[in-house]
Amino acid sequence: MEKKRRRRRYTLREQLLSLAIGIMIGLLAGLAHTNSVQQHRQAIVSLPSEPPAITATQEAPETPTAPPEPYNDPNIPDNVEEAARAAGAVYDLSPELLEAVAFHESRYSLDAVNGDCIGLMQIATYWHEDRMERLGVTEADLWKAGPSMMVAADFLDELIWRYDDLGTALMYYNGGGDHMAAYLERGELSWEQAIAHTTLLPAQTMGLGRKGRIRAGMDADLLVFDPETICDRADFPGLGRPDAAPEGIRFVIVSGEIAAENGRATGVMAGKTLDSFDFIHSSRRAMAGD
Repeated sequence: MEKKRRRRRYTLREQLLSLAIGIMIGLLAGLAHTNSVQQHRQAIVSLPSEPPAITATQEAPETPTAPPEPYNDPNIPDNVEEAARAAGAVYDLSPELLEAVAFHESRYSLDAVNGDCIGLMQIATYWHEDRMERLGVTEADLWKAGPSMMVAADFLDELIWRYDDLGTALMYYNGGGDHMAAYLERGELSWEQAIAHTTLLPAQTMGLGRKGRIRAGMDADLLVFDPETICDRADFPGLGRPDAAPEGIRFVIVSGEIAAENGRATGVMAGKTLDSFDFIHSSRRAMAGD
């Protein structure tokens, strides 16, 4: 039977040496851990309180530039340009459009006179009396560019709103008849459209509900004419005969009675006069849809 191996006993010296080595190893390990912890803390303390902002490359802001100066046409008087810009801003109309109308009406002349039409925009005081009162414009003011342009812009704005067509609005502003003939000759307007523009639309604008159509219950106001020969022979005073009879119109029938035949009045007085106050207010009611 094999004897058990006896466990060796260490001497006191050996035990002390082993303890000292263990203490040294522990101290070294502790120092290493302490140093590691301090370095970690320092790294944490050195971190910024907020993460750095990520910025994209930004272009330098453009230097603001002043708005361009309004174009100054050397062929248009400065006072006309200023008046057109002011009136255009009020009514949202192109200043160039108003300048073109001024050239057509008076060649930019503040002293132009054509019959009852005066000033830069050829305003007839008897027709625009109510408009002028509303705008605070007197007859003496119409010889100035600003007030004349403002009255014209107000009238043109009304025509554009009424007919929803700039060409038609300009045609009526400029007098109607001659321009209507030009539209017909170029085929830009049919006879049906031309008749509606000169009968139904004005009747609706003035609130005359029984006029402008041929049907039962309407006023029997008719014009019988030849489209091949109809022609206006009248002209402004000083330029011709303002009372010259037209050509190509066979009959003028008012309320069912013949008032004129072949250019001559028959003496029948079947129409009636509209009071200006009633006309103005009925027109406004019609335009407002009342």
